[in-house]
Amino acid sequence: MYGTRPDYAMSKETYHRFIATAKRLNMRVVGHTPRGLPFQSVLDEGQSSVDHAEEIYYVYTPILEKLGPVADFQFGKLSLEEYRKSNPKFPDLEKEILPLVKQLAKDTKRSDIVLSPGLITYKKIWRQITPQYSGMLKDPKMQYMYPLWRLWVSPGFNSYRGRWSDRLEEMAPVIKNTFEIQKLIVNEFNIAGIPIMAGTDATNPFVIEGFSLHEELKALVAAGLTPYEALKSATITPARFLNLEMEIGTVAVGKKADLVLIDGNPLESIGNTNRISGVSIAGTWHSKADLEKSLENLVDSYKPFWNAIEGSRDYFSSGDVKSALEIYAQLDNKTEEIAGYFRTTVNRRGYQLIRQKKLEAARKVFELNAKHFPMSANVWDSLAEIYMLLGNKTLAIKYYEKSLKLNPNNSNAVEQLKLLRSK
Repeated sequence: MYGTRPDYAMSKETYHRFIATAKRLNMRVVGHTPRGLPFQSVLDEGQSSVDHAEEIYYVYTPILEKLGPVADFQFGKLSLEEYRKSNPKFPDLEKEILPLVKQLAKDTKRSDIVLSPGLITYKKIWRQITPQYSGMLKDPKMQYMYPLWRLWVSPGFNSYRGRWSDRLEEMAPVIKNTFEIQKLIVNEFNIAGIPIMAGTDATNPFVIEGFSLHEELKALVAAGLTPYEALKSATITPARFLNLEMEIGTVAVGKKADLVLIDGNPLESIGNTNRISGVSIAGTWHSKADLEKSLENLVDSYKPFWNAIEGSRDYFSSGDVKSALEIYAQLDNKTEEIAGYFRTTVNRRGYQLIRQKKLEAARKVFELNAKHFPMSANVWDSLAEIYMLLGNKTLAIKYYEKSLKLNPNNSNAVEQLKLLRSK
């Protein structure tokens, strides 16, 4: 369940109907918190789980009020100059924040909600806007990341470093301190008996599938859980949440033989979960050598992609979209994966320019994308958006109609056309 951007925020009535409908259909509602509503609404309505501890911090008024300008700066309500003039101070975690978190845990315990903290994702947001970023790029595990995601965390593409390029020095301690608040939330929830489920939000920047789960377990222990409690968060707790505890979640006769054999006791050190000797999937054994071979094959499978885009990365990093697309035009083997890389990367560049308020430059980028990918509904949707921002109603309508023709299910085009035609 989402509703994160202010312009997409749910009203209290809509949220109530949403939850009520899900309950009537015997469906669970999981995900983020609705940003326009206080956290108490989530508890009152009975959302089944909250994914990411940060989502609680975003809507829990007592903590936001205590943070004051720090929170306003993070959410873009204060400019860099206004933030500096506010003389911001971080509240003392133990004296000022912990009592609020204890009350939050007490209130939350009265509901049946489950928390999937996703600490590792937020921690990596913080690390990549600090000098640690260069080391993260050199992590050997990066070779296993899907190429497109790997490119988008690199210099010139990284969304967080780009978004906060003029305020990295100020934003880094904000993210670090709010990460510490999330660790308090996780620990106090656990102490209160609120179920914790391990989750990573993989494919976010530097959050690599598989590997990130081990990192999340370490982050949970660092937050205050015991290794045993951390292991439960990735095994029996989610099994119970999914009503599958008779099939998975523990090692027992009759349950599915999905097992990980490790060389070390994770109760002594949670880091031992990384020492994998082999894996059993549905009773089929995969040795350490098998697993390593699978990783080698994964890296090999990426080579055609890397070869095809060779040369375009530097152009994209420097903002030279035209030259990058000329490389694409000369390719003989234009697979959808490769086309998707060029098409999406160009679009990302366009929106990056919009955020920088360089609308005419963004228009030229979107025009180039439409020229090279005329059968993409999303490309025409973006071109229509820039013309709408530029005040050209005629072309905005024309291109939204073109996008809708290519994709009749484009609800955004439908909404924008109604808006444009009503003016």
